[in-house]
Amino acid sequence: MFARHIALVTALGALVATGTVITRSGVEASPDSPRVTNADSGWTATLSAPSSYAGDEHVFGSATVSPDKSGKGFTAKVNIAGATPKSTHPWHVHKGTCGNDQGVVGGGSSYTPITVGDDGKGTSSAKVSAPLDPGGSYMVNIHASPTDMKTIVACGPLTKQ
Repeated sequence: MFARHIALVTALGALVATGTVITRSGVEASPDSPRVTNADSGWTATLSAPSSYAGDEHVFGSATVSPDKSGKGFTAKVNIAGATPKSTHPWHVHKGTCGNDQGVVGGGSSYTPITVGDDGKGTSSAKVSAPLDPGGSYMVNIHASPTDMKTIVACGPLTKQ
C-alpha cells in the first residue's frame, strides 16, 4: 500500500513538474501538448449596415463560426433583425474585411439563405467544407436579395473568441 502511494505521489509530481494541470475531470494539456488555437475556439461577428448602404432596411445581428473537429471545415450560424418582413437574404462568410471583399469561403451553395419572418427576424446556418486560416481575416456579409447580391445590407468582421 505504501509503495503504491509513493508511486502515485511521484507520478503526480512529474505531471506538476511538466506544467500539466490535473482537474476533477482528468488531466489537461501540458505546455508541450498541442494547443488549441483561437481559430479552433471559434469566431464571432456583430453585424450592422455598412456606411455605404442607403437602403430602407436597417439589418443588424450576429454570427458565429465554429470549426469542425477535423479542421477541414466549419459551421456558421447567423441571426438578423430589422429586415423587411418575409424577405430573403443570401449570406456568406467571406475572406477579407467589410469593404475589402476577397471572396466567399467554400461554395456559395453551402449557405442557406435567411428567410425573414413577419417580425423582421431570421436565422440560418451552414456547414462549409473549407478550412479557415487562423491568421486570416474573415467577415460575414448579408446580401440584399437573391437578385441583388452586390448590395450588402449588413456586414461584420469575424473575431477570434
